[in-house]
Amino acid sequence: MFDFSIITVVKFSEKTIKKNIISVKKQIHKNYEHIIVCHVNDAKSLKIIKKFKNNKISLIISNDNNLYEAMNIGIKHAKGNFITFLNADDVFRNYKVLKYIKKNIREYPKINSFYGDVEIVKNKQIYRKWNSGNFLRNKFFFWLAPTASNIIFKKKYIKS
Repeated sequence: MFDFSIITVVKFSEKTIKKNIISVKKQIHKNYEHIIVCHVNDAKSLKIIKKFKNNKISLIISNDNNLYEAMNIGIKHAKGNFITFLNADDVFRNYKVLKYIKKNIREYPKINSFYGDVEIVKNKQIYRKWNSGNFLRNKFFFWLAPTASNIIFKKKYIKS
């Protein structure tokens, strides 16, 4: 059993998928699996992913109809206690992300999900920054909610 299942959905992401895989591969905390769901028509991304494929990376070639169907395919294959999504053009900010999350899971074992900060980078510049802070329910009414790429859920609470 893995601590984390990191699900990446890929469709025509040949320019970004290598950085994504490397950011996961270099994590200090090694008890994870990286599930990559790649669309069957994306030969360029598939070629790159296959170069990195190993016992930590599961490649699922899919003929999904949309992003959410592909995410659900990844969830069905996940073996980790916690699941997170890392989009094909996203990377972990540093190599201690999973280690830090695992520390918080140990510290707060009754919590079912965690979320963190996100930096959206365009043209090598921070375009938008979302600081997580404390969870406040009323933020949802103002669309100030975490994104899928910065939430980690206990698998037992996710249904695909």
